[in-house]
Amino acid sequence: MVFLATFIAAQTTSTEILGTVTDSTGAIVPAARVTLVRVATNERRETVTNPSGGYSFPLIEIGEYSINFLTPMWTGPDPTGTAFTSSTTPASITIRPNLLHDANANAPHTVAQWFDTTAFAVPSGGYFGSSAKGVIKGPHVNVVDVGLFKAIPLKERLVLRWEMTGVNILNHPNYSDPSAAALNIATVGQVGILSAGVSILDPSGARALRMGLRVEF
Repeated sequence: MVFLATFIAAQTTSTEILGTVTDSTGAIVPAARVTLVRVATNERRETVTNPSGGYSFPLIEIGEYSINFLTPMWTGPDPTGTAFTSSTTPASITIRPNLLHDANANAPHTVAQWFDTTAFAVPSGGYFGSSAKGVIKGPHVNVVDVGLFKAIPLKERLVLRWEMTGVNILNHPNYSDPSAAALNIATVGQVGILSAGVSILDPSGARALRMGLRVEF
C-alpha cells in the first residue's frame, strides 16, 4: 500500500494532513478507511478516501502522528455487488443492518412487534452492517396434545373401546417467524410484525377434538 501525505502549516498551532492512497500498481484506492493516531496521546481520528483515493484531516495540532489504512479488498467476483465506482453516490448495501443492542432482551414479543426494532440501524453508505445471522429469536412453540380411552368389556371376546383425542388442547397460538418484510428495517409499518402462518416447527393449528367408538373382537 502506498500513500502520499502533505503537511500544510503556517504560523499556527494547527495544520492539515492531506494524502492519496494507491495500491502496488499505482491505482487509486477509494473507500479505504484511514486512521490518524497521535503518538503522544493515542488520540484517533478516522476518515474514508474519496472516489479519487484522497483523504484529509483538517485542524490537526502539530505533533507526531502515525497513519493506518484498511482497504476493502477481496478475490474473485464481487460477492455483494458493492464495488466502488466513479459515482459519487454511496453504495446501497442491504445485506445486513448494524446491531446496536440485543434485539430480544427488552422486546415486546407481541404480534404487532415481536423483536426490538430499535436494536437495528441502517449502516452508512459504503459500509457493511455489524449484525450477525440469527440474532432474532422467533416465537416459541407451545402445543399440548391429549388422548383418553376406556375399554368396556361386553363379553369374553367382545370389547367396546371409546376414545377421544385432542390436538393443541389449550388452543395456544403458534406463530411462524417474522416474514422477510418484517425483517426489512426499510419497510415502514411492517417491521417486527409476525406472520399469520402457523409455526413450521410443530404445525398444530387451532384446537381440534376427535371422538370415536371401536368394537374389538
